[in-house]
Amino acid sequence: MRYLIVGAGAVGGYLAALLQESRHRVTLLVRPERARILARDGLVLAEPDGPTSAFPMETVTADTVRPEYDVVLLSVKAYALPGAIADLRGAIGPGTVVIPSLNGIAHIEALDAAFPGQVLGGVCLTATELRDDGAIRILRPGATLGFGELDGRDTERVRRIADDLSDSPIESSASTTIVADMWEKWLLLASGGATNTLLGADVGRIVAADGGARTAEAVVDEVVDVMTRAGHAPRADAVQRARGVLTEAGSHFTTSMYRDHRAGRPVEVEAVLGDLVRRADRLDTPAPLLAAAAAALRIVPES
Repeated sequence: MRYLIVGAGAVGGYLAALLQESRHRVTLLVRPERARILARDGLVLAEPDGPTSAFPMETVTADTVRPEYDVVLLSVKAYALPGAIADLRGAIGPGTVVIPSLNGIAHIEALDAAFPGQVLGGVCLTATELRDDGAIRILRPGATLGFGELDGRDTERVRRIADDLSDSPIESSASTTIVADMWEKWLLLASGGATNTLLGADVGRIVAADGGARTAEAVVDEVVDVMTRAGHAPRADAVQRARGVLTEAGSHFTTSMYRDHRAGRPVEVEAVLGDLVRRADRLDTPAPLLAAAAAALRIVPES
């Protein structure tokens, strides 16, 4: 199968390198300047406490891409989605499948409107970040990718993708509950992002402070309440997992949204927190902690 990855950032670039390493046919759809850098330097990965590796990558740009791909892996930030959809149009053939791994849930409606019947649900987890020099820093090796039909059916196209990825380093799996999986990833990201932002620290420092763990648990409760009222109650194990991650003593866990805000970079506040707050307002469900965190993230830090 031929894979097109949209976005050569921390997630997309890492997935591309893993696919390239396992000899899958992979191409990156990037901006012209990024294409020039990749042609010169390759896709650079920085291992944790180890050497860097450069992977030569095939790239295309929006004006040269053709509809010759079986699978599109879409891994851009939520605020870049409109531009990504426009860039993608030339890549989508009648049999192309789009697997997004964006945060939140609102992107599904936009993608399905642009490419009806060709969009799966997707959940990708990596521990990577993009350095200022364009290299991808691996915080923890490994990546997981779950995907499936939005209506939960077990289909031939999902099975084919799962089979093709089975020999890659990516821990991939077909899911018949992908929508629930996406909401539950959102639970952790929203709870973690709000907790980091409100208390201004990683989980270990938060838990060490009097009242810190209680605040983290209150944030989780608030997210669960909104999602339940919206008709997508998280499963018990997902709630327990979120509580565990956000109350683990000594943990250095922070969300990428919190790290981006601290660094003065654009943040996905609307996709991760703003959308939840708006849903809470429509459902007349109090969400003061989420609203406060969203407001804080909308304020650009002073340099």
